[in-house]
Amino acid sequence: MITYDFDRTSKTSIKAHADKLLYKALRQVLSDVQIKKIEPKLNKKRKGHFGDIVEKYVFDKEPDNSPEPDFPEAKLELKTTPIKKSSRKGFISKERLVLGMIDYDTIIHDKWKTSAFLKKNAHLLILFYLFEEDISPLDYKFRLIKLLDLLGDLPAADIVQIQKDWETIAAKVTAGKAHELSEGDTFYLGACTKGATAEKSYRSQPNSKVPAKSRAYSLKQNYLNFIVAENKATIEKEHDALISEWVPETIESIVHNKLKGFIGLTTTEIEKKLGRYSASSSKSYYADLARAMLSAKKKKIAEFEKANVTMKTIRLKKSGTPKESMSFPAMDYIGIMNEEWDESTLRDQLSENKFLFLIYKYDEDGSLRFNKYMFWNMPYADLEEHARKVWDEVRTRIAAHRANDLPGIAFNPVCHARPHGRNKHDKAPTPYGTMVKKQSFWLNASYIREQIKKDSLTRHDAVGFHC
Repeated sequence: MITYDFDRTSKTSIKAHADKLLYKALRQVLSDVQIKKIEPKLNKKRKGHFGDIVEKYVFDKEPDNSPEPDFPEAKLELKTTPIKKSSRKGFISKERLVLGMIDYDTIIHDKWKTSAFLKKNAHLLILFYLFEEDISPLDYKFRLIKLLDLLGDLPAADIVQIQKDWETIAAKVTAGKAHELSEGDTFYLGACTKGATAEKSYRSQPNSKVPAKSRAYSLKQNYLNFIVAENKATIEKEHDALISEWVPETIESIVHNKLKGFIGLTTTEIEKKLGRYSASSSKSYYADLARAMLSAKKKKIAEFEKANVTMKTIRLKKSGTPKESMSFPAMDYIGIMNEEWDESTLRDQLSENKFLFLIYKYDEDGSLRFNKYMFWNMPYADLEEHARKVWDEVRTRIAAHRANDLPGIAFNPVCHARPHGRNKHDKAPTPYGTMVKKQSFWLNASYIREQIKKDSLTRHDAVGFHC
């Protein structure tokens, strides 16, 4: 049975106490009396429930929503978060790491170094446990226990980016736009939705009469993967880094500095400037060219992987309209019927992803010229109104056995569904037992054109850098 003989004022003592859990499950360290008290109340569906149990029965501390760290004397915040096993990558994070609620009323007065966020989260004790679907939470094994100094243990560039992310969130709230916050607004530190139900999760915000969803700070899931990675050497081997590990520069600024010199050049001129040549007929041509412009030789870019940034090449006709709509991975007809919108695959793709658009435009003579680039994520209003309508309609039609008749481009100004298989024989199963050609959600070409136009009106300089 676990005892509570640790010093609550000492980070190292609390960490040593937590280490008693390593490679063990709660069932192995708690008493039979404690187990009997916990088991009838276990709730796997309630997020945070397992962490509350750990806090109460391992550290003898009643869970609370205090803005102070869990161990105020040691200035240490306790976090419990799941990981899962990947056959290729080892342990990876199962979800984002939530770091406390965003107080809209106080963040507008905060400065980064004295912020409520840092006061609570500057020092984290993170308990990573292996999540398994078909076992009791009492049998989850703790596989990694990490003491993390947020401002001391991370690369300098990551700290600068997290600060910039916090400032982006604060600026949006200060502008009375808390209701427009999205995880895609930022790179490493996100503003995730937090609330028991849609109705109860709304609250007032300063500088606006529009109610805003409750949100919490979170380290993004992909960023956590770099923290839990067992083999750092493998990560370094597979990824190129845009930013030197200890250089304090944001992702936006490094991309700006690398791409600005190519604006206005044709693809042929870019190849010449880079001292390379590759066949433009190759499927990966534009992706390879983008990586070359960013000085990346490998397919994976560390900062983009950590921030869930997806590069997309957009080719504009002379009229300014993209040549084609933008596709997402093929949908799972069965899986989508088992989702709720707030945790759906489509919503995750649109709300959590940030896109780097590399935009080319055809000249009068047919040459393709690098026109601009921009970071983009879907505005919250478009996500919740238009994208959700398409998602709802897709589910309605699948339920009516019409998976082969999904809403087309005329249905919605933002997105639609249409086939996206390798050929007519590339099919997927439906909930009603038939095989139907694979289809995907697509962003309408006209919608992408409007987003590019909006960026041109709001960008901060002449080369297309939007921050």
